[in-house]
Order: sequence, then C-alpha cells, then structure tokens
Amino acid sequence: MAVVQDVHTRRSLLLSGSASCEGVTRDYLAAIRDRAALNAFRFVDASGALTRARAVDAKAAAGEAGGVPGHDTPDRPGR
Repeated sequence: MAVVQDVHTRRSLLLSGSASCEGVTRDYLAAIRDRAALNAFRFVDASGALTRARAVDAKAAAGEAGGVPGHDTPDRPGR
C-alpha cells in the first residue's frame, strides 16, 4: 500500500488518469484498517466510500467530472 500524502500529487495523478478515485479510496481504507488500533474513526463506511468513488470514476470517464472541492474554484482555477 502506497498512500500518496501530498494533495497536489494525488490530484495530478487523478487528473492524468494515472490513478482512479476507487484506487485512492481503497488505499485510504487500507491505511485506516491497518491503523485500527489508533481508534481514529468510530465508523468507516467502506462500502459507501467505494460506491461513491466508482461513481466519480464513471463521471470522469464520461467527461462529466467536476473540480476538486476547495481547489478548483472561480477565484482559484486549476489550483
């Protein structure tokens, strides 16, 4: 498991098609599972997260994906 920590690198990988939302989500779910002893999360909806990730990937494949929340805004395009 190799979770990319840098949000800009993660964004670039997603936008270039080198990574999928589902793949990134699976990496993070694995990291959460591997660190369960930390008790950082009371509830993890893995099934729901993967369902939403697949939906985002489907929208991206259809050319309908939106921007990255908090990053692609009218005052900060492409950020």
